[in-house]
Amino acid sequence: MSGIVRSRDELPAGTARLECVHCNRQWSVEQVTELGDPLRCPDCWKGGLVPRRHDRIADKYPGKLGEHFATIPHRLLDPNNSLELTSNELLVIVVLERFRWRWGDRVFPSQELIARMTRLSRRTVQRVLDGLVEDGLIFVEHDRGAGNLCRNVYDLTPLWDCLALGAPRPFDPFAKLTGVTATHHEAST
Repeated sequence: MSGIVRSRDELPAGTARLECVHCNRQWSVEQVTELGDPLRCPDCWKGGLVPRRHDRIADKYPGKLGEHFATIPHRLLDPNNSLELTSNELLVIVVLERFRWRWGDRVFPSQELIARMTRLSRRTVQRVLDGLVEDGLIFVEHDRGAGNLCRNVYDLTPLWDCLALGAPRPFDPFAKLTGVTATHHEAST
C-alpha cells in the first residue's frame, strides 16, 4: 500500500496509520481529523502522507533487520504442497530467492556463496541444484563472462509456476504450455 493521499476520502480500506514522507512521523487513522483538509503533517506542516497497514516490514523487523529481506510465499513452506521439498532444497531455494528482485529475474550467486549462506557443503549444494534442475523446478544456464570465467545463472520461474499450478514433481514446463505430459512429450519427439 503506497501512494500519497491528500484527503480523508482517499484513504484505502485497511489503512492503520498515515506516515509523512518528509519527517516519517506516523499518525493513527483515529488522528486523521487532526491532520486537516487537505491532509498535512502537523509536525512539519507539509503534505505527503502515505497510508500504512499493521503488517509493514518495519513493524515486524525494526531497525537494520528490516533493511534487507526476501519474500517467500507461504505456499512454498506448506508441507501439503505438491513439491515435497527437502529441507536442503528449501534452504537453497530461499538463498536463490534472496537475490531475485522481480518476477522473471535470473540470479547468479556462486555455489560457494550458497553453501556459506545455507551452512551446507558445496557438494551438497551441487546435488540439490542438480536435483532441482533434473526435476524441472529451476533452469540453469552456464554463462561465460570476461576472462573465460563461467558462472551459473539460475531461473526459478518453473518452480513458481509449478507451485502456482499445484503441479506434481517432477515438473514439465512444456505441459503447462501445451497440455502434454513429460512422457507424452518425449514419446512424440
